[in-house]
Amino acid sequence: MGLFLLISACFVPGVYDCKGAARFWKDRLVRLGIPLLIYSWLVNPLFMYWFLNVTEGLRMSVWDFYPQYFNYGYLIGLGPLWFIETLLIFTLVYALWRFVAPPRPVEQPLQKSFPSNRALVLFVLLMAFASFVVRLKFPMDWNFKLLNLQIPNFAQYNAMFIAGLMAYRHG
Repeated sequence: MGLFLLISACFVPGVYDCKGAARFWKDRLVRLGIPLLIYSWLVNPLFMYWFLNVTEGLRMSVWDFYPQYFNYGYLIGLGPLWFIETLLIFTLVYALWRFVAPPRPVEQPLQKSFPSNRALVLFVLLMAFASFVVRLKFPMDWNFKLLNLQIPNFAQYNAMFIAGLMAYRHG
């Protein structure tokens, strides 16, 4: 999944440069936020209601089930849209960073040579070390329930997203 974040991040700076802060935020919230909310608050609860009816013989109305669905502590991000949620968070953090950072002229991506094998190995070792340190505190499968994010994987996700941003800027 880190690779998908790297690829996604390659497109973020160009879109931000083209649209500016306000239009970028609005666009991300519409393109990523609305589908995330529809899936999390409508599609997934209805699917779980149907699934529990079929497999376990759940005998309650949708209206009784719906509030109980959210009693487990998950507000958003269940199912396959956790990636969209993560991408939305990362892109909004990037936009916030660009908004508060001192402005610099918009420049075309610089053409630099591909990183050396030594640089790639160092990147992988640092990412592995960061993952190890994070997982000492948060073991695998630990998740932040409110947003259903598996924090132990975020050292890799952050590193790959930042690498994607840098890949754009360096061609």
